[in-house]
Amino acid sequence: MAQAILAKARLRCKWCVFQLTLALLVIAMLSRETAQQLEEDLLQAFNARDFQLQLLVLRQTRYPNANALAAAIRETAMVAQMDVLVRYNFMPNALGVAEMAQSLASHYVRHEGLGIADAFTKAKALCVGMTSGHQQGWSWPGLWAATDDAASTNVPGTDCDDLAFFSDADTDLFTD
Repeated sequence: MAQAILAKARLRCKWCVFQLTLALLVIAMLSRETAQQLEEDLLQAFNARDFQLQLLVLRQTRYPNANALAAAIRETAMVAQMDVLVRYNFMPNALGVAEMAQSLASHYVRHEGLGIADAFTKAKALCVGMTSGHQQGWSWPGLWAATDDAASTNVPGTDCDDLAFFSDADTDLFTD
């Protein structure tokens, strides 16, 4: 009995990997040049003055709980993401960000030889500003951030902590 359940679980897991791989193939295919330009545009967007000002406001605001902070972070990220989404013909909302991350992940799998999990981690980090933040010395605030923190140069937490705020929407994309 236990072996039958385990066999079904393995089959289900293989089916999920197949669906994920198929999803990577049917999403918007980016050429190497387009993917490189998209990466550069995202880095510039998260280092732009408008975004950095919104990040400062975010850091100086107290939030009652992690959900409120996560929503504020997603809203602040959209300041940087909006122009890039429109420029590359993605929907200017959270689904567009997820589609952009999927397109980048597909590019990383095809052209850089990354595994699916690593490709998605790299793509999400780029799409939510973590790559830019690590390069430029800023990080997303946490609930523990001081309200008078005027500098956006705190040492970042782990990548997983920051990505967790942005993972809510993309988990539903691969489940039917």
